[in-house]
Amino acid sequence: MIGDFFRRKQTGEFTCGAAALTVAIAEIGRAPEENTDAVEERIWRQVQGRDETWSVPGKLAHYAWKGGPGIRSAIWQEDGVIARILAAVPRHLIGFDADAHLREHTDALTRAEANGVEIIHGAHGANTLTRLLDDGWRLLLVTILPSVLGLALHYLLGRYKSPDYGYAIMDPASGRNAPYSRDDLGNFLFGPAAELGGMSRYLGITVGVLDFPNVP
Repeated sequence: MIGDFFRRKQTGEFTCGAAALTVAIAEIGRAPEENTDAVEERIWRQVQGRDETWSVPGKLAHYAWKGGPGIRSAIWQEDGVIARILAAVPRHLIGFDADAHLREHTDALTRAEANGVEIIHGAHGANTLTRLLDDGWRLLLVTILPSVLGLALHYLLGRYKSPDYGYAIMDPASGRNAPYSRDDLGNFLFGPAAELGGMSRYLGITVGVLDFPNVP
């Protein structure tokens, strides 16, 4: 734990999104007893793609919305970013059915929006994401990175601590929180060397989870 942030190392190869959401919900409720392997598994079973691999962003937002009356969820999405990134990558290097995953995400967004999850379409950069973190949102940042299967989806969890401390990014692959300043966070996600390793980069989709009493 860094400060009062929880942390979690994903239990399965494809459960990074579920691990990130497990921590986000547990932190909102200040409930470490909810930061468990069993909760991560339960979430993943409901948010995984039909191919039983990585979590679908729209499903994560919908699950968070169903998590209780004290939680608000939303998605910020820059339309076309995923398609543009994947179009530049040879298909044999992609370790999942990207087209099917995108269709599933779109269907999940439709269901989530019908149930009150806000979907914000349009370009967003570091200033938007840091403002959301400053306002108390916990952000599941969707990235893509190399894996043994080829390019894979990967989720990171961002939170804001204080003006002195800055931001914390949890990587479920390692189960560790890393501190970032405002500038460092912007460079990490959007800078010319915005990589987690090799070809990794932010995909233009963020799932936000907020403690409802903090909503203005």
